[in-house]
Amino acid sequence: MAAIEHPLLSRRTLLTGLAAMFASGVAIAPAQASAQGSASSIRSAAAFGDGLVALTADAGAAAPYAIRHLVVDADQRVALGERLAVDLPSGFHPHSMAARDATLWITGAVDEAAADASRARPALLRIDGDRVAFAELPVPAQIRSGVATSLTLPGARGIAVAVEGCPDAEITMITRSHLAFSADDGRTWRDGLIVEGLGEGYGTVLAAVGDRILVVTADGAGTQTSYTGVDTALELVATVQGAGRPMAAIPTADGEVSVFSDSGGEVRETRFAEDGLVREPSGEGCGCAGEIVAVHGRLGARLEIDADTASASAKGL
Repeated sequence: MAAIEHPLLSRRTLLTGLAAMFASGVAIAPAQASAQGSASSIRSAAAFGDGLVALTADAGAAAPYAIRHLVVDADQRVALGERLAVDLPSGFHPHSMAARDATLWITGAVDEAAADASRARPALLRIDGDRVAFAELPVPAQIRSGVATSLTLPGARGIAVAVEGCPDAEITMITRSHLAFSADDGRTWRDGLIVEGLGEGYGTVLAAVGDRILVVTADGAGTQTSYTGVDTALELVATVQGAGRPMAAIPTADGEVSVFSDSGGEVRETRFAEDGLVREPSGEGCGCAGEIVAVHGRLGARLEIDADTASASAKGL
């Protein structure tokens, strides 16, 4: 059994669930389709080992979060396979994941109790063989309640994480977005403000093209703004009015990034060039259905999840 390590999560607050234990490492076994769980439970997907894995959420299950093999058949239909031999810690609520080599990174939030409130604190979990640890993710003082949302892995050793929330510990709302960046696989970090004053904003999406990071934020009105840079020094590049809620940012083989968004119940695609400029603005829709989930680590790959069914794009899988 591997104990959860939690360096510097907080010296002033109590993180619940620190005594939770993980099963020994992440076992990569041959994927087999399973009836356990529906496609609607998929929250994130990534290339890992020799195949694909999905992060799932099922509020009715005894263990509400799991990592499962993802099976894609010849017709691009998606099914959930067996659960990986790893349990996420009590009090940790995952959001997104990505993998580099044998290391799996998972963003989210942890429940913590402070003197003045109970709140969620942004967190980043690292699973590396039989070692499981919370990274020393920098959380700015201006975020007293929040979550680590999107992440991407630029270059050979880079990690970029969107850290979002608001200054009020008792309110769950994204009013500001920050970027945490590590150039050395999470050993050291620096952080910077992306944007504040989002009102009731939507979650930020990130994508990496080589060493460069594309960041797309959205305010409560659905206005999206793109930024780009090689670390936390980001340059504001473009604004797209009425683009809606960004769901996924997917790098393509030609060096661009497709951002899929929900605009009034319709899925729209906006193409951004490597420099963050809009190459193709959102049009009448992309012919997609439901929620779009990026498959991290596979260029151009995405899942389309509609009700209890899911399909995969032919590209990249």
